[in-house]
Amino acid sequence: MIVSIGIVINRMIKLKIVKMKKIMLSALFVAFAVSATIAQPVNEVGIEVVAQQEKTPIKLEELPDAVKTTLSGEAYTGWVPSEAFVVTPEEGSKYFEVTLKKEEEVKVVNLSEDGKVIESPAVEEVETL
Repeated sequence: MIVSIGIVINRMIKLKIVKMKKIMLSALFVAFAVSATIAQPVNEVGIEVVAQQEKTPIKLEELPDAVKTTLSGEAYTGWVPSEAFVVTPEEGSKYFEVTLKKEEEVKVVNLSEDGKVIESPAVEEVETL
């Protein structure tokens, strides 16, 4: 009987050791996973750079004749100018930004001094630091 009690106690000790090893390994794995997740560096920083420009309101009557002619052309039939700005970019030629309305629709057109439609200035994007 004493031998069988000794064997039972020995087995219980071995089971506790195995369970403790499993618990320790699980805890170690969780700690490693958390530290690896926290320690990941941030690689991407997006920065947008917009060219500086001066934007000054102008009366619609003060727009150059070439701009008025373009706005009264077939491409803008039904569109009514509501406001205008003279835009003077840091680099490049000045242009006119005209807001047009047609019922509920609104659009903005950029025109050079000679009345030609121009693209709005692009936004540059800097990748990473």
